[in-house]
Amino acid sequence: MEPSIVQCSNCAARLRLPATMAGKRFKCPKCGTVNVARPQETPVIAPSAAPKPAPVKAAPSVAAGAVSATPKPPPAVSAPLRPAAASPSPVIPPKPKTASAATGDLVELQGAMALANKSSTQWLRWLFLLAIIPLAFSVFAPKPKAIDPKQVAPAFQQRLKERLAARPDMQQRVTQLEKEGLSVNLLIAWADLFSDTELKAHLEELNDQITALSKQHSVSVDKDSVTQLLEEIKASFMLKHCGLQPPPFLPKKTWGHWGLAGLAAILFLSYFCFAYPRGNAKVGHLLGVGFFTGTIGIVMLLAVQWLAGLATALRMRGGGIIMLIWLILVALAFSYAAADDPSNGFFLSFLGFTFGVGLIEELCKLLPLIWVYRNKGELDWRGACVYGLASGAGFGISEGIMYSARYYNGESQLGMYVVRFVSCAAMHAAWAGAACILLQRRRDQLQGELAWMDWVRALAPVLAVPMVLHGLYDTLLKTDMAAWALATGVVSYAFFIWLQEREAREQTTTALNLMAMARKNASRPTATW
Repeated sequence: MEPSIVQCSNCAARLRLPATMAGKRFKCPKCGTVNVARPQETPVIAPSAAPKPAPVKAAPSVAAGAVSATPKPPPAVSAPLRPAAASPSPVIPPKPKTASAATGDLVELQGAMALANKSSTQWLRWLFLLAIIPLAFSVFAPKPKAIDPKQVAPAFQQRLKERLAARPDMQQRVTQLEKEGLSVNLLIAWADLFSDTELKAHLEELNDQITALSKQHSVSVDKDSVTQLLEEIKASFMLKHCGLQPPPFLPKKTWGHWGLAGLAAILFLSYFCFAYPRGNAKVGHLLGVGFFTGTIGIVMLLAVQWLAGLATALRMRGGGIIMLIWLILVALAFSYAAADDPSNGFFLSFLGFTFGVGLIEELCKLLPLIWVYRNKGELDWRGACVYGLASGAGFGISEGIMYSARYYNGESQLGMYVVRFVSCAAMHAAWAGAACILLQRRRDQLQGELAWMDWVRALAPVLAVPMVLHGLYDTLLKTDMAAWALATGVVSYAFFIWLQEREAREQTTTALNLMAMARKNASRPTATW
């Protein structure tokens, strides 16, 4: 048969395929799009329209002496005979595909998608484990030696002289205050001299409180407690400005941590796109998911925390959905209080972190995929996986911005920023990715009208393991068991990778079984029409 010329539906490339490929799927070598082979230029001529060769009739046998009614052929001419032109061979159209053959093509495509998991980029997914190295280094790195308090005062006095030499207007004031002894005013002068505006504002507020208390005759100021507090502030201030400690990576008032957050977002998004098969998820969607969770999701989380604190001040009676919401908020407030209370032991802290922090944060990261499946969106398990990775990384990076502004800027070295923006963000991504893979298996339970118990039955198995790992990790950090917290992080990564391997293995096995059944059915004789 003559080859057929087909055209790709995506890049319009014209390809020449064997006629036996008509009606079958093929992959364009230029753009990789899967098409169905339909001839574009070679016409398909039905057998009925093909020119029929002249039938050759056998000479009838007649009896001897009888006259034949059939006219005799004309006599042969002496000119040489030319060979008759060969009649064009008819192009036989492809037979209608049987159900088993069509199923076989579809199953072959499914099998190719399943086996794509074993691609050359599979090893890149194991690089995700490298994100835990900064956390491991912070746990096992040797701690800096404590500075001898006797070394602090001389070093600070040297720094103080240098500052006073640059500010002669402050020298007389500081000298007079030092003669009067330690006071809030002396510390305020030092803070002003060293441009420590935050400490200066704090001390001025403390001075106003002491002054207000001293004017109330019914309340006596405990001078010993005030003196002890000032000594602690003085010691920390001298240690900070004596020059014996390395300077912080970023100053207190800075936008530098936003730059670190942007760099982390670019690295994570690039890695997820290159290392993980995205299925039917798009890159733009991943960027939107991470941005949603890192902004609107965080705002929703803070709103729930605020409402939980407000619910404890209210007293509700009765029943209905309002009472149920109030009970949930009160339980969340109790969980957050149990997690934050330093006097609580391991068990109460674990309950607080698991059913407060772990539950709400993991549910917040799951919202984009819940919205997709509630609106009957189609995402395979690979698409759900990268949705979870993007959502978790967005949440972790946003959390890193808040922690940097509150605790790290002006205090911490570069290593703390790396731990927060790399290790912690990757751990949030692993927890969210695992939850999204589990949710993809139960996506049918999110359809239709759902009562609150239906939501619990659908989401509880999905959130159980990620929120327990999340709560355990935070509890171990709170109780100063950093090595065990690191082990929990490793288990979190291993659980996420195990879920991926399980899904790929199950899909591959199913696809191969269906292919075998389809080929077996195709080998049976089928009726043609």
